[in-house]
Amino acid sequence: MNEGLAVNGSCLCGAVTLTAYPVRRAITLCHCGMCRQWTGGPYMGIECHEPLALSDDAPVTRFPSSPWACRGFCNQCGSHLFFRTNNGHVLVVAAGLFQLDDGWQITDELFMETKPKYYALTGSQRQWIGDGVRRADD
Repeated sequence: MNEGLAVNGSCLCGAVTLTAYPVRRAITLCHCGMCRQWTGGPYMGIECHEPLALSDDAPVTRFPSSPWACRGFCNQCGSHLFFRTNNGHVLVVAAGLFQLDDGWQITDELFMETKPKYYALTGSQRQWIGDGVRRADD
């Protein structure tokens, strides 16, 4: 864990407070259908090291959204908290939970092949087919 890079945040109602340890100062967007259905648009997440430190008795519900992963949310206000693979190899925490400084930026967009045409982002972030195996411009 990189304890030098820690971010503190909370859900909308404040019932869940957390400390996360980002892998890097970067935000990744996911355009897959499941993330868009969950969030109403692209999921904006920060890849983090385990463990995710949640407040004691945090009202968190973990929903098994697929055979390989679960999604966590506050069961009081509904804020999206995290996406975690069942094998523990991937933890992505919702970027909107934190007050991030200007040093953070969107670096990657995943599942470009499923992104709807009704929205587009500007910028120079990398765009990937699927979960990052092949660049969209290849």
